Amino acid sequence: NLYLTTELIELEKPMVVALNMYDELEKSGRLFKHQTLSEMLNVPIVPTVGKKGLGIPELLENVISIYESGNNSHNVKVPYGRVLEKSIGFMCRDLLSNGFSTLGMPKRYVGIKLLEGDKEVENAIREHDKGKELLARRNKEREYIERLLKEDPESAFTNARYGFIAGALKETLSEKTKFEDKTTVLDAVLTNKYLGLPLFFVFLWIMFEATFRLGAYPMEWIEWIVAQAGNLIRVNMTEGPLKDLLVDGVIGGVGGVIVFLPNIVILYAFIAFMEDS
Repeated sequence: NLYLTTELIELEKPMVVALNMYDELEKSGRLFKHQTLSEMLNVPIVPTVGKKGLGIPELLENVISIYESGNNSHNVKVPYGRVLEKSIGFMCRDLLSNGFSTLGMPKRYVGIKLLEGDKEVENAIREHDKGKELLARRNKEREYIERLLKEDPESAFTNARYGFIAGALKETLSEKTKFEDKTTVLDAVLTNKYLGLPLFFVFLWIMFEATFRLGAYPMEWIEWIVAQAGNLIRVNMTEGPLKDLLVDGVIGGVGGVIVFLPNIVILYAFIAFMEDS
């Protein structure tokens, strides 16, 4: 949103910047010197938390103060570099020398918009007696910009603004020095191009070791329970088809399957963990 701020600065409009969701910025562990940025842009910047109403009184106080002072000047110019500034200077000079109406906007802003190819500003200039001459000069400057910067003027101005923003944030925004999110720490390690695959294979080894070694203990318990149940029926029931069905069919068949249940549970627990991570 600082991109919009740079355009409003060029328009020399009085404004106050509300830095909303400031609590989220603080939670992220980053440090933002908003007062320093405020001094750099010559614009009041007020941290706010809209959902809690924090900072709203201070924001309103600044708005009232700006309104009552009538101070529209920011005394800040976005630096566009030698090539663009040269073309802006020519456009401002021609606007001034030929008495063009700038629609109540600063000449520098109108000059920039002409170089960017803004249709609304172009149409307003075209209505002037010397509008065609100015637009012809503008076209030459656009060609000059494209020839030297190897990009269209719109992109050149956009990149310059983002460069200005990046420079301002570099001076005022500090990234957190420690990972506070455990997931971020794990991602940084497990997705490392050198450590990722070795750690993956180590994890697979741990998974299979846990599946068969840890699973061996409950397997023995289940085998003992199944054997005891079979012996109990074998001793207490008379010989016959029902006894054979229960001992060899139900207990023997089901027992032969559920004995592997611990291994399956452990294996799928590891797989579920891997999917979620």
